[in-house]
Order: sequence, then structure tokens, then C-alpha cells
Amino acid sequence: MSRTPAREALQKLESGGYIERISMKGNRVCGLSARELAHCFAIRKAVETLAVQYSATRIAAPELAALKNTLDRIEEANATLDGDQLLERLFPLVKRFNEIVFGACGSAKLLEQVWAQREIFDRYRVMRIVLPEHLERSVMHRNNS
Repeated sequence: MSRTPAREALQKLESGGYIERISMKGNRVCGLSARELAHCFAIRKAVETLAVQYSATRIAAPELAALKNTLDRIEEANATLDGDQLLERLFPLVKRFNEIVFGACGSAKLLEQVWAQREIFDRYRVMRIVLPEHLERSVMHRNNS
């Protein structure tokens, strides 16, 4: 690999706030404080809310069918699995659900921001714990809609 792509990659990481240059020493990986992480979560919430609002008015029949299929698979997993098996089955299904919903927003720039914000949380391994009663309420809410 030549130096140019490596230099460009480092510049991109620096401009994104992931690393900082230290004179005469090299680069250091940056961290986020709890406060900064909370601000990032607020930004993520706003961007995702906007994407979902756009998707609600633009989603097409094939995407709705894919969402229904994904929700059916979530219900099936919830009814037949528990513990780690349930979580292993749910994570890819929830990811697929999000891809469909956010993808339907119709804005490449907005979609880019959604995934960029999600990447911040992936980087810090920030995740929400799926509580069994929360999952059950979500599934019940879908059935009552």
C-alpha cells in the first residue's frame, strides 16, 4: 500500500474526531466523555426520527411486505426462543428492520447521517439491553395496531 491512501485515511479519521495528531509522537485514538456521548445520542435520535418521518410518507408496497416478513420472524423467534438464542436471532432481524425503514426515507444524505451516528455507538460498544417485557410490549403493540 502506498502512503497516499494511508495518509488520506488518517486525515479522514482526524476530521471525524476519531484520532488526534500529537507532534513528534504520532496519532492517538480519541475518546468521548459521557456528556459528549449523550449529545451524540440526542443527535442520533433527531436524525433517525426525521428518517422515519420521511419513510412513513415514502415507503412502498415491497418494503412494507419486507417489514411484515421481518416482524413475523421476530414474533416467531420471541415465541420459540429465549435467552441467548433469542438475542442471537433478534439482532440480525432488528438490523434488517432498521435497514428497510431507514432505507425508505428516500434521502441518501439523511441515510448517510443515520449510519454515521449509529457507527459512533458501535465504536463505543454502546447498546441497549433488550428487556423481555419491552420486547413483549413491542410485539403486543404491533398486534393491536
